[in-house]
Amino acid sequence: MEDYEALQMLALNIKVDVSDKIFEQAYKFLSFLIEKDYTLLNKVCSELGNSTYKQIIFELCFDAYYNNSNPVTMYSHIRESTNYTVEENAKKEYIRSFDKLKKHQDKVYESFGLDKDDISDLHKNDAKSHLIFPYQKLQYEIMRMLKPLVYKLSEGKFSENHNYSDQRAEEDLKLIDAAYDMISKSEISYFEKCIQYYHLETQYHIEMLYRFFKAANENDRPIKLLKEDILLFKRLLGEINYVDNTANHIIMGADTLADVYKIYPDELEKLINFIFEINKIRKLTVRGFKVSNSFMYIMDEIMKHREFDDFFKNYIGMGQHIVDSKDYSNDINVKYFRKIY
Repeated sequence: MEDYEALQMLALNIKVDVSDKIFEQAYKFLSFLIEKDYTLLNKVCSELGNSTYKQIIFELCFDAYYNNSNPVTMYSHIRESTNYTVEENAKKEYIRSFDKLKKHQDKVYESFGLDKDDISDLHKNDAKSHLIFPYQKLQYEIMRMLKPLVYKLSEGKFSENHNYSDQRAEEDLKLIDAAYDMISKSEISYFEKCIQYYHLETQYHIEMLYRFFKAANENDRPIKLLKEDILLFKRLLGEINYVDNTANHIIMGADTLADVYKIYPDELEKLINFIFEINKIRKLTVRGFKVSNSFMYIMDEIMKHREFDDFFKNYIGMGQHIVDSKDYSNDINVKYFRKIY
């Protein structure tokens, strides 16, 4: 119990330190709110400070979970889950799916900040040698469900209009909600559900971008200005990233950020810079704790604690970050939403 209490104190220090730094960066990049809307500024600081603290704890726990997991080959998982030996035509189809999934998983690994050197032994040239971890078994099933969307996104075809209408794009986007439903109904811990939700959002940013585009739609944002905003939104996907090569991992707090954009759309660049400063704080904090000599021991203690899963239930384990009942036809401009990808 002493080790758990020590971690509680450590977590409290993280929370205080992160909150202080976020307040500091908010006053730097969102200074226009000091005179215009001080209440909103404090709301941004408070919500982003709390959500970033929880996210840091999650990432540290994921790292410990990842290092303590035993991988199996994807080939053996497919055989076990489908009860057939991969032969001839079935094998060809499987290999094609594997190659597509492999491209996607490379990006997923990178979304957790894992260097390519760290995962080189996991990515062999053939499917029989490719290793997957326990949490990736569900992830593989999710990717199979999302196959139409993932293929188009990974190959850069989602943004193309040739033989691919906005209506078809909307139908493909709805597959994300079906994936959420699969995660919600899976008999896994809330921590493991967080992993699945986290991977989907940090890879595609559907929930955050939906909120931003809905705000633009409600504001009747002129198309000329929306096109300029899209160049800034692309930075959220790491496509155009000017700040320390730090991808956006913000999950919770997107509602409040979208509120700032809705009220002050012309200050979007400052808001995006603030988001990346938060991600720098998160990344550096996580990196600092991972090099600690006692990191694995302390994380092992916390992951054994009876309240461990409740913490993640109250993070995003119940899909708290998800926009319910999305209406792609009326809430957002799908034609321009697609151009981000």
